[in-house]
Amino acid sequence: MFLELFPLHVLSLGLEETRRAAALQAALAAQNRHIGERDVLITATALVHGLDFVTLNADEFQRVPELRVVVPT
Repeated sequence: MFLELFPLHVLSLGLEETRRAAALQAALAAQNRHIGERDVLITATALVHGLDFVTLNADEFQRVPELRVVVPT
């Protein structure tokens, strides 16, 4: 029933996502605004696919200026 109401689309972590993650990690490190290694991969995947990022951990992910962060209420 859940999948009927909320169909899921699994995104792969490929070359484009990993390259974006590496560039993002380098840019954040240069500004001393690090985020976790897994978080940068998830963030890069959202950016590559033009997705909003839904999280309760907005403080960390708002360090990425081009990421659209959504905090559920």
